[in-house]
This record gives sequence, C-alpha cells and structure tokens, in this order.
Amino acid sequence: MNGKHVTKAVSILLTGALVLPIASCGKKDPVVTSTETSASAVTTEATTTETTRDFVELPSDFSQTASMVPVGDNGFMAPEMGFEITRPDKELYHYDMDLTFDPDNNTVGGHVVFTFYNDSEDTWDKLCLRDHSAMYMDPVDIGFEESVETNAALTEITDITDMREETSLEYTRDEDVSVIWVELEEPLEPCERMTLEYDFVATIPTVADRDGVAHGVYNVTYYYPILSEYKDGEWAHSPYYIDGDCNYSEVSDYDVKITAPSSFTIVSTGTEVDREENGDLTTFTYYAPFVRDFVFCASENFVIAETDWEDVHINVVYSSSNMRITDDQVELALTTSRDALQAFSDLFGCYPYEELDVIIAPIFAGGMEYPNLIIIDDRVVDPIDQGYAWNYAKNIVHEVGHQWFFGIVGSDCYNEPWLDESITSYSEWMFREYYSDVYGDLDSEYLDISITSPYYSSSFPLNRSYYEFDESTYASDVYLIGRMAVREIALVIGPDEFAAILREYVRRNAFTNATEDDFFEVLYECCGTDNEELNELIEYVFDR
Repeated sequence: MNGKHVTKAVSILLTGALVLPIASCGKKDPVVTSTETSASAVTTEATTTETTRDFVELPSDFSQTASMVPVGDNGFMAPEMGFEITRPDKELYHYDMDLTFDPDNNTVGGHVVFTFYNDSEDTWDKLCLRDHSAMYMDPVDIGFEESVETNAALTEITDITDMREETSLEYTRDEDVSVIWVELEEPLEPCERMTLEYDFVATIPTVADRDGVAHGVYNVTYYYPILSEYKDGEWAHSPYYIDGDCNYSEVSDYDVKITAPSSFTIVSTGTEVDREENGDLTTFTYYAPFVRDFVFCASENFVIAETDWEDVHINVVYSSSNMRITDDQVELALTTSRDALQAFSDLFGCYPYEELDVIIAPIFAGGMEYPNLIIIDDRVVDPIDQGYAWNYAKNIVHEVGHQWFFGIVGSDCYNEPWLDESITSYSEWMFREYYSDVYGDLDSEYLDISITSPYYSSSFPLNRSYYEFDESTYASDVYLIGRMAVREIALVIGPDEFAAILREYVRRNAFTNATEDDFFEVLYECCGTDNEELNELIEYVFDR
C-alpha cells in the first residue's frame, strides 16, 4: 500500500506441483474403526470400516534454486542479479470460484470450492475466514470521516460444507465482524487435506476505496471469505484498518469464472484464458497461479493501454470519464511500469508472472498492491510538469515493488508492517539509483537527516505492531522514517551488498510468509555480528 492518506499520510502453469517428502510431516495411515456386533448373546466376527483420510507430503525446503555468487568477506552467497523465481515446490491451496458480478445491485458472489491442508503441527478443530468488506459497515472505525456513507453489508455465507463427509458446517462472527469462525465437526489433522465448499454474496461498498465503487469504477477486493493464516498455534485475526494493509494469507492457485454484463471490461489478477458471451452477459475465465489473493476491477468506461516487458504483458487501465488523464500520463505509466519490472527483477529476482495490471482508479488509500495488479489513486494524476512527474511515477514504483515484498515474500503486515512497507518504500530509492540517468538523482529531501536525531526518537523501535504506533504518525513512521532507517542500514553495509541480501531473503522465503527474524538471519549471515556500527544502528531502530 502507498502511504498516502488524505488526512494523515504521505505519498510515498500449471496446477500440478512438485511434492517432496519430509520426515516430520509425512503421509498418515488411514484411520481404521473396528466395530463388534452381537445378536442373541452371540459375538460375531468383528467388521472393519476404513475411512479415507487424505494427506499431503510437504517439502522440507521451499527456497528457490539459483546461481549463487559470493558477497562480502564472510563467505556469504547470494543469488546473481535477475535470478529466476520459479513456482514453489510444494502443493498449494486451490480456490475454484464461479462468480457473478451484479453492478445493478453492487454485489459479487457465487460458489467456492476451496481445497487446502493443515500445514501446521497442530490439529485444527476450527477455521478462521476473513470478511474484510464487512468492516465498511462502520467506516469511522476503520478511519473514514463520519460523513462517509458506504451502504456496506455483512457478506451472506451459506451452504458451508466439509466435503470429507459432506458435512454441513455453521459459522459465527467475532466481535470484529470481519472474523469468521467455522467449527469443524471432524478436526483436520496435520498434513491432512480437505475441501470446503460455500456460497456467498458480498456487497461492494459505495466508497472510493480498496473495496468499493465510485465514478463508475469498481475495485472488487476483500470480497470473498478467505482462509486466514495459522501461525504459532493460533489463527491470525488482527483487525482491519484503513491506513495499512490487511493481506495475510497463503499462496494459492486460483481458477475463477466471472459472469458480468457484457458492457463491462474486467481486469483481474492472473490471466484471462477464455471468454464466452451469452446475450447481455459474458463469462470470463481466469487462471492465477501461486498468488495470495484474487481481485478484479471493472467499469463500462475502461480504456486499456498495453505494452510488454520481456514476456510480461502490462496493461495500464483508466476510465474515459476521468478528463484529467492525458496521453502523456498514460505513456509515463507504461514506461514506469516497464522500468520498475526491469529494475526490481534485476535487484530482487525476476518477476515470475505473465501479467501486470496498473489501474488508475478512485481509491482513498492513495495506492494499493494486489497480486499481478496495482491500483493508483486517480487524484494523483494531475497535469505533469518537469517537477511533478516523479511524484506521479513513484506511486507506481512503490506498488510494483510490493509485488516482491507482499506478493512473492509475504509477511504479517499488522504485527510487522515495516517488513513490507519500509523495505518497499526504500525500494523507490533503489529504483531511482538504478535509473539515475533517466529519473535523475535522488531528491535531497530526508537524505541529509540523521534518524538518530531526538526528533525521530518516537518513531522507534520500528518493529512494532500497527496498534503500537500513534495513529496520526503511523504512515510517516513506517513509510518515510522506515525508509530512511533501511537506507542507513544499506549505507553501512553498502548498497550493492544490501541488494544482494534482499535477493537472498527473497530466494529463501519466496511464496511463504516471512518474519523479521528471517530478514535478520540473512543480514547477519552476510555481515556477521561484529560490525559495531551496524549493531548500534539495529539496536536503535529495532531494539534488538
């Protein structure tokens, strides 16, 4: 997410998977139930009933294979620039969704077949799903002004079925209505696979935001109940909040059909693989492999400008009703998108998807990242002059950077928001240095300021949960001050060495959810633990 907030912030295929065995989470034997029956006081021969239990075998190492090169003097090895990031070598969760988009009623819904497995060491007796769009029922609670009307509603969820025994399941909502608990009649054992089916109808709020419709443009995100992340013995159920990100889920494969009025253009995560017209309706079919979420934007007024970078197709999409958008701005968006894919693919590992969509649309958040798709606030699309072009371009750069630090390497963005936002904000500067001959030298703003100044002391430690920051300074702390802190670490280490650290961090943690411990593990392997300047800086910034 871009840190721009109206009142507070600043702008800133394959469905088959290779499955490898490990000793600690191997295939379990079927459960066998023995039953003795008797008649006329005579014991008969025992009968055996076998209940099929479906288990998976997980690989022990999810990291990517890459050509490694030495970095520094400690024997540290990192991937070479532009290394190939490939599909994870493990079985992924799978969402199969047959949806209907109904703009007349501002709803989207349909049938979901969700196949997954328990990848923890604990037995699951319940599941946690998230319904973030429900939070728009109380806009003030998530950061909007009191006058905002959203016309939001709770998502209707029906016919929840555990397909192991075709058991109907019930659900309850937490005090935080975005948290949904589904009680399992039959617990899910470690490594056991199951399929959950359900129907839902979600209301699209009438608000210019991440999940909402404004000026004829629909941003349809957070709309289907998605399985939360299970970690350290509990389900993640942090609250939804408007100033940061709430995406915390497992990488999955998605097969999605969306039936919509034929007058609408739809742009989505993944790639369109089929289209079937039936009178006034069109059914679009999409395949989105190894992504954390599936979102789409829709409008009757969309105009699409196209280009390519390597084998990646880029769409820049905007509404023809927005009279402020000029051909120069569209061309700048295309160029910046190509340049960002080039720079970050070199610096962090090659972009592993076939498409990138850049949607210029109404969005209160300023900008937002999703798998294969980013949304840029159409309010930042003002007439471009020599001094303003970078202010526009950097929003695109920031959200494209999130394709690596949120998309490829996920994290708990509520409890460790710096891990994606501070690093991604610093990636804007890495982009400028990569293209210094094109976009000019870095702005002098903040570059000569020391983060150890007492003025910034309240911003640290940086590794705090969202609720531990002052709400009025969260964006500046995590985005701007965080970017400066990451840059100072890079200057102590060396910018090239720091880029190599980020590549190795990506290689080890691609398509998983990482923690700050994973980041610092790579950092110290490269730099050692006896660099006094680095140690003092990390103690000051992170209190570790």
